[in-house]
Amino acid sequence: MKRVLTALLCISIALFPYAYIIALLLSPAAAAAAAATVDLLAHRGNILMYGVPAYIVFTLICSILLAVINGREQSAARSAKRNMIIKLIHIPAYLFHFILGLAGTLMSVWGIGIVMFAVVIDAVTIILSGIQAAGCAVCAARNGTGKALSVICGIGSFIYCADIIIAVYMYINAKRRGVENAVHPYKGLQDNSERYPRNTP
Repeated sequence: MKRVLTALLCISIALFPYAYIIALLLSPAAAAAAAATVDLLAHRGNILMYGVPAYIVFTLICSILLAVINGREQSAARSAKRNMIIKLIHIPAYLFHFILGLAGTLMSVWGIGIVMFAVVIDAVTIILSGIQAAGCAVCAARNGTGKALSVICGIGSFIYCADIIIAVYMYINAKRRGVENAVHPYKGLQDNSERYPRNTP
């Protein structure tokens, strides 16, 4: 059950920047199907006014829940892998919005709305994905990564472009530490025994 919930949370966050594209593709079919009973065009303003904020709040809740799951995850590699997959899935959306914003700058005054739309979508996306990434940073700190480095990774997860690099680094670092712990399962105990030697008579 936990795996299914985690997968659904990951999917909801990963698809967030693509949601409006999916809605635009489905809206003609939805309008045609509902034309006989509902005047969809008359309610479109209400859909934008209430539907978009509601969807953002829904995704925010999903991101917070996933952050809690990532923070409590026993395997830092598994937690970091989820974060990395989400961040990598967002790359095409970032590129598309960059091109969209660039095109908007060439459209004089009429392009300001397009530029603002692209900026807002990217900003909300990186905030939502950064929240769940903070849970990965907590998990990494608990599994051997230094607290200072974990804090830097957590903060960097909210920075444009740097978040993707950090996500890949966190996964590679977690995998490497996992291999080391598998090869030397008592390494931590040995380090502690050397640091705090027993007093033998």
